[in-house]
Amino acid sequence: MKGKRVAVIGDSHSALYGSGWQDELSWKYGFELKNLAVGGKSTPWMLDVLKKFYSDGNTADVVFIYGGANDSFGNAKLENVLKNIQSMVDLVRSHSGVPIVISGFNYEKAVKPKVSSKYYDGIERYGQLQKMIEKEIKHADVVPTWEDVNQNTTGGDGFHLPTSKQKLFAEYVGKKILK
Repeated sequence: MKGKRVAVIGDSHSALYGSGWQDELSWKYGFELKNLAVGGKSTPWMLDVLKKFYSDGNTADVVFIYGGANDSFGNAKLENVLKNIQSMVDLVRSHSGVPIVISGFNYEKAVKPKVSSKYYDGIERYGQLQKMIEKEIKHADVVPTWEDVNQNTTGGDGFHLPTSKQKLFAEYVGKKILK
């Protein structure tokens, strides 16, 4: 990976600039990082931003795709979310890049014990999406759901990995994909 151009498209799980999992990987593996992630965004936005990234003449050897949580907590049909992720995979491949889809961490174990029951439906939907990603995404490397988590893994809001856990997630992703 040393010297490769790597882009990240995603939501708040990837939007920690300078202290996120993607930064940890770039430091360890020596790649040039372009982070396109923005908190609160969903997969239609991600797809549009990735299209613009390429139409503006940008390139990436590898693109990490990590999203779907916000869609799952909204009214989006999971089949449509999966189609958006697959469209991003296909777009990356059409530009000679390697797509890596990250399914995330187990919300049932890490998030559910810390948050109000009003979020339980979204947590269940996100778990369903993660299983769909792992089974149905084609022509991409898929990082399976990180299961080595518990309620102490997430930060104050219960939904996100704090800076102190970003390195652990980066190590997990690296072991699964970058070896």
